[in-house]
Amino acid sequence: MFQRQTSKNTLPSYQRLHNAQKSELKKFIVVIIQYYYAMLVKASSEAKSLSKRANDYSSNMSAATPTAFLVFYRFKAMSDQEAQKSSVEWNDLKKSLPSDVRLAGEYNHAWGTEYNGFLLFEADNTNSFLDWWSSFKDKIRWYVDQTHTIVARRRT
Repeated sequence: MFQRQTSKNTLPSYQRLHNAQKSELKKFIVVIIQYYYAMLVKASSEAKSLSKRANDYSSNMSAATPTAFLVFYRFKAMSDQEAQKSSVEWNDLKKSLPSDVRLAGEYNHAWGTEYNGFLLFEADNTNSFLDWWSSFKDKIRWYVDQTHTIVARRRT
């Protein structure tokens, strides 16, 4: 029978190809992990920035001035089953709002933007909303691809 002769230091070509594929896969996995880590850091940074901006406003306003939070959102692609699960979770999240935070409106189709819709919250206490916000973001992360929040204070 014919046997391929190779030196100790030379791998057969199929093994070299397999090793190269494994090496590329490892590089790809590292890139994906770095990407998701960067997204988590960005989300954390956005939450801190939102908190700082809201607190800057609150130092100039009386405690009785309501704060509005306009939250644009974009969904990830979902199956019908995932869409149903996200709907159930969203209904549960609405029940978890602090007593001094109100969901003033839920709007679909934010035409003219890259977002699927937006939510309008009003809070008597900015810190109540911001404390709730981090747990909210953690729970929606699996089905919401991106959010963008605008904070405003009601004129007195």
